[in-house]
Amino acid sequence: MQVQTGFNDAKNRKYPEQVAIAIARDITGKYNPMTLCWITYTSHKPPMLAVSIGNTRYSLEGIRQSGEFVV
Repeated sequence: MQVQTGFNDAKNRKYPEQVAIAIARDITGKYNPMTLCWITYTSHKPPMLAVSIGNTRYSLEGIRQSGEFVV
């Protein structure tokens, strides 16, 4: 059964969402944790997920330098 609801009610049912923490290491070896608010599972076999990181983020620079991060 489909029920119409107002935008604010729909938004309030959606949030809060999960929060994940990713940790990247920069070229000097310094660890940099960051919170991820956009994360989605893309596959169960093999386990994969997608995250969104802004182009100007310090963590993204570390990920590009090292080629890896952990969630």
